[in-house]
Amino acid sequence: MAFPDELKAAFPSYGPDWDAAVDLGVDVSILLENLSLTPTERLARLEALVNETDALKAAAKLVTRDPVP
Repeated sequence: MAFPDELKAAFPSYGPDWDAAVDLGVDVSILLENLSLTPTERLARLEALVNETDALKAAAKLVTRDPVP
């Protein structure tokens, strides 16, 4: 995670709300990356994340653990 001073130096200000987010430590580079995508591309990424999460949940259910004595 970048520090606010580094983010302020690397990215222009888009207004007081943007600056407040940077001050709180929000990595605005991720916001800019997502905003550079089309809505269809953002939905495709979201769908991939949901599918991966569902697969991890299903795999976790298959894990058996020995009961603690």
